[in-house]
Amino acid sequence: TRCSHVTGVQTCALPISDWLNNHLDMNSLPYDVWVAQWSNKVTYGGTYSCWQYTSSGRVDGIRGNVDMDIWYF
Repeated sequence: TRCSHVTGVQTCALPISDWLNNHLDMNSLPYDVWVAQWSNKVTYGGTYSCWQYTSSGRVDGIRGNVDMDIWYF
């Protein structure tokens, strides 16, 4: 993507799965997909690089909830 070329940082889209399934044509966008679906499985049918599965994770040393993700490299 243009941002990746300029910054050297890979960019991605982070929509909720409803937007991925019903509102966006991810095949026409030059982004990796980072699915935000807080459940026990992803219902998005396309290819994705990351799954944000909860917003209520816990990490030692951090107060409060944190988002938890699984990256597929």
